[in-house]
Amino acid sequence: MIVLSEAFPGRTPARRTGIRFGEPIHARQPTGHLDAISGHAAARLATGRTRAEEYANALVPLPEHLAVNGLMWSFLWQLYSAIEDWAAWADARAGDTAAPPPMGSRRYPAS
Repeated sequence: MIVLSEAFPGRTPARRTGIRFGEPIHARQPTGHLDAISGHAAARLATGRTRAEEYANALVPLPEHLAVNGLMWSFLWQLYSAIEDWAAWADARAGDTAAPPPMGSRRYPAS
């Protein structure tokens, strides 16, 4: 395994490749991302609930590899439940964030 600091002393991947970063995140923007993450997880859980009701009520035929399908849905159910719980936890802590500090300086004012 090559460690970048050993392979390129004093150089970070960002400096070496010229990676540019996006716009800064402002006061309430993180909660928008958390809402999107939570919404995605909730949508996947709703799909799982719908599919489970269809199987339980014999509205659709059971899949050919039922045991594998059951393991997959169990894993996905736990994963998306954990993501939804984490997003709620993070949202509670990301609440009242401060406004970003002013950019620029006297010598280099923000444009």
